Amino acid sequence: MRRCTFADHKQLVERITDWDEGVGYTLVITHGDMPVRDASATFRITPEAQHADVSVQMDCTPKLGPVGWRMDRMMMRAMMGRVLGELLEGLARHVGTWEGGKGS
Repeated sequence: MRRCTFADHKQLVERITDWDEGVGYTLVITHGDMPVRDASATFRITPEAQHADVSVQMDCTPKLGPVGWRMDRMMMRAMMGRVLGELLEGLARHVGTWEGGKGS
């Protein structure tokens, strides 16, 4: 488990539920400031000749019933897509392979 604190001071706690060495892992978000419940994310690594592609799939159930469902469809999916894209870009920069839009 780990606690993540973001620049805006929001936090979440995540727990690894599946680990496949060199292939990927799945985590669940156990606590957080996000308007979702039952959130999980799966990260997969696909080795290539000179790099590795990393993908992430996130599944969650919005809080707030029908209002949350509508918010999810109208804005949360786009917002989470940007957040996950930034996460992957940060990972690529961290390992030194970011090529300004070609990283994945």
